[in-house]
Amino acid sequence: AMEDCTDAYKYVINDLQINPDDIIIMGDSAGGHLSFSTTLQIIEENLPLPKMIIAFSPWTDLTISLDSHINNQNLEAILGF
Repeated sequence: AMEDCTDAYKYVINDLQINPDDIIIMGDSAGGHLSFSTTLQIIEENLPLPKMIIAFSPWTDLTISLDSHINNQNLEAILGF
C-alpha cells in the first residue's frame, strides 16, 4: 500500500505537475499510519515534501504494547480488549 501511495504521489507531482505545496496527505487510523509511512518513503526518495500531513487517530504502535494502550484498554469503547 505504501508503494502505491508513493507511486501516486510521484504521478501527481511529476505527470500532473501539481505543486507539492498544494498537496496534503491525510489518513485516519491505519490510514494515518500509511500517511506517515508514505511521507517517510518520500523523504527517503528525496522527493519534494507535501505541504502537510494530517493524521486522525493514527495507528502508530503496531505492536499494541505501549503503556497508553495497556493502561487504557478498559476505557476503549470500540476496540476494548
